[in-house]
Amino acid sequence: MKQTHSWRLLLLLGLGLACALGTYWWLETGQPTLAVSVAAATLIAVLPLPWLLARPLVLWRAQRQARALGITLTDKNILAELALIDTLVISRRGTITSGQPYIANMIPEGLSRNALISLAAAAEQGAGHPIGQAIVAFATAHELTLPTPATCNELPGRGVEAMINRLPVRVGRPEWLQKEGIELDAAFLTRADQISTRGRQPIFVANGQYIRGILIFDDEIADSTIAAIHSLQRAGMRVVLLTADNQRLARATEKRTQVDAAQGNLTPTAKAQEVQNLRLHGETVAVLADAAEEEAALAQADLALTGLTLPELAQLLPRSQHTAHRLRQGHILALLCTLVLLALASGLVHTFGGPLLGVAGAAAGLGVSCLIVALNSLRS
Repeated sequence: MKQTHSWRLLLLLGLGLACALGTYWWLETGQPTLAVSVAAATLIAVLPLPWLLARPLVLWRAQRQARALGITLTDKNILAELALIDTLVISRRGTITSGQPYIANMIPEGLSRNALISLAAAAEQGAGHPIGQAIVAFATAHELTLPTPATCNELPGRGVEAMINRLPVRVGRPEWLQKEGIELDAAFLTRADQISTRGRQPIFVANGQYIRGILIFDDEIADSTIAAIHSLQRAGMRVVLLTADNQRLARATEKRTQVDAAQGNLTPTAKAQEVQNLRLHGETVAVLADAAEEEAALAQADLALTGLTLPELAQLLPRSQHTAHRLRQGHILALLCTLVLLALASGLVHTFGGPLLGVAGAAAGLGVSCLIVALNSLRS
């Protein structure tokens, strides 16, 4: 919308300039035909066709090159805007990790391992969160019998609660369980901290007011993802991790991946606030995340990136920098061509003994300008 207003303003200025120059030459020479010719040629000379041509051609070329890398973009403007970003905000699950958590171990308390899984899976039936889906998949793979919950409620960022055999069953973060009045002894909390420090996620299972165990989840971090983070950092981009996972797990991920900063225990609203704070400090921020889970944070970003992986983003950044450079070149060429045409069409050169460009000459010059800009835009 802003670009459309710019072209309208240019056209209005061009029209005003054409009228002014036409009036000048009419008063100066008394030849209305010459005045109309100068006015028409001037208006043609300032038409912003070369400017309008540069951006779509450059982005079309860049999008084709991205597609050749196996990257499909829903919005080609990303290729122009990514080069302007100095801070990239990422989430942990599904961005740094594979997004496919699995049960790596478990610590039952007062019941068997199968009973612990059955209890958790019964509460997680129908859950949309990857953790819940992993629990149900584990129980299914081991052919465990699950009790039927009377009610079930998924609480984003906290966990799941269900009523099973007239007792509330909760599967989720220890902080949430404590808020629900469930006592967690120091030994369990210490073990949870140790699990998080090793880069794994502890999920507690409570039945009634008692802790029944801890499920330990792992989610792989590919070497290509770590390499992509380092590539982005070498290109001058600061990478910040904002996650709902606990702070110890965030720190462990920071150590493993060497991101520039990491902060955990963040709700979706808190993440959005952190993104806004970064922008208030003068940083140009992009958020790379899942559109459904991080809608609030994406809305606060200068550039929202969805449907991309970190390795793909690392591949796109050099292409984006090249695209931004080519756009600047196109705009400079368009400006130079417009100034030359305007000098010839307005009669400025003619007053010093040079040629006076007529309507046909101005139209031909505009065509040449468009051709120059197009050839520059389509260069590799």
